[in-house]
Amino acid sequence: QASICADLVARSPSLPAMSRAARACALSALVAGAAAFEPLPWDEAYKKAEATLARMTLPLIEVSGLCQKQIFADGLLFQPQGHLEDGSPYYGVGGMYLYFEPSFHGKQETKSRWILSETEPHKARSSDLVCAGTCNKTASVECSSKDTPPLGKHTWLMQCGHSDELSEQSVTLREVPQGEKYTLLRGLGWEHPLGDWFNLRKWWYIGNTPAIPRLDIPSLNMQDAAGGVPPLWA
Repeated sequence: QASICADLVARSPSLPAMSRAARACALSALVAGAAAFEPLPWDEAYKKAEATLARMTLPLIEVSGLCQKQIFADGLLFQPQGHLEDGSPYYGVGGMYLYFEPSFHGKQETKSRWILSETEPHKARSSDLVCAGTCNKTASVECSSKDTPPLGKHTWLMQCGHSDELSEQSVTLREVPQGEKYTLLRGLGWEHPLGDWFNLRKWWYIGNTPAIPRLDIPSLNMQDAAGGVPPLWA
């Protein structure tokens, strides 16, 4: 049975594509693993928690002031993800990325900028890291420095209406000391479509906290009601 389950899950790597049989196998594996879980004594658990909190010293980058159409990323705390080909740092959280784009198509006449995008940048490219010449589906701000995102309040370009037209929006980036602690206190996964009420983004749970890979802290995914524990759209 274990080999059959492994084969089913391997052929359905993403949750939306999983068959009922694959999901049942995955769930049975989770239940079997949960049965073997041994909780720590309270005093030991508190010691481990305090030790982890003491390591949460890394400052993160908070983005705020985005328009309603981009509200999913508003207030997120972006974690360092590494460096790109040109040595510039890039950041990410919850499927959103903040990175430096030196030029489009390698043309020096195109101005460099920092970009907020749902697509992870190509680490091995020196230009056209995501947009390949057009960034209408991203938010961006012109900036000549690749060493750090433009902290403070600046005018960004982004889609804010129903069309592809770009609008100017005053956006603030600030460094949050010990931002990893705040990450555990903030949820994400919801957005506010134009002309509609707040909706949960597809494949997210009712409540979500970002993972902190640097400290081996997984994301916390919470669900309610009688539908079980899959994401809302599963």
